Amino acid sequence: MLQGPKTYCFKPIQPSSLHEWADISYKEYMPAPSLRGYIYCYWELKSLERLSTPLPYYVVSDGCIDIFIDVHTLSDIDIMGLSNKYHAFSLSHDFHYIGIRFLPAAFSSLFKFNASELTDYCEPLNFVNRELHKRLNNLIARHWEAAYRQPDMVFNLHQLIEPFNAFFNQIARQATEVDFRFKLAFDKIVNTRGIIDIEHLNVPVSSRHLRRLFKFYVGESPKAFSKIVRFQSLLSLNPTVETLKTEKFFYELGYYDQAHFIKEFKRMCGFTPAKAFK
Repeated sequence: MLQGPKTYCFKPIQPSSLHEWADISYKEYMPAPSLRGYIYCYWELKSLERLSTPLPYYVVSDGCIDIFIDVHTLSDIDIMGLSNKYHAFSLSHDFHYIGIRFLPAAFSSLFKFNASELTDYCEPLNFVNRELHKRLNNLIARHWEAAYRQPDMVFNLHQLIEPFNAFFNQIARQATEVDFRFKLAFDKIVNTRGIIDIEHLNVPVSSRHLRRLFKFYVGESPKAFSKIVRFQSLLSLNPTVETLKTEKFFYELGYYDQAHFIKEFKRMCGFTPAKAFK
């Protein structure tokens, strides 16, 4: 585990404002306290009514790895790695997904997996970890069957939170500790909101080996990861178009100028700041 649940300070944000116009619901639920150094949240995304057209759904860069399940089929379990750019998914007229968002380095620690193998990819979980896919599939199927034995019961994430907690707590007991040199660098990047010069991280390891450590644990280089942290730090300020104009947060976060800020923001979000925060 990177840090205890009381001290973990990286809070990845997926801004709901990007899809406020659509008749959909997106909710996040906290895991058990014992898992908060590994899992940021369980989440549920669904259409509230049948949509007239497919929905372009934007996922912003957040530094995390997600497992997600299509509730309409249940056997379709996918995993999405870290990306330093946004991803747009075309969702059907009627959709329902549940997911698990792993904090940076958590998936590698829990499953001894090289995160760089998933960077910028979304794959069936069965291709990445067959045993995990099998166990999750069995767990979900058991609770789906129990739900539908009850009249008028609708399957939702609430029914899986406790089973997920028990399942991942069992796995967490065998998790490997992350390399302390990676942890030192990671903490400095997060605590400085991604602004620190990578050359000034001052950790007892060569820059080449530190890059390998970051590739293994989070899926990207320290520099690329720090840009994600900086972008997420801006989202956490919950700015508006007006406050961006008057307070110019982007200078405080180390962007060279407004053009640099807008270009990097659009790459990670899919929208310009003016459209994202309108």
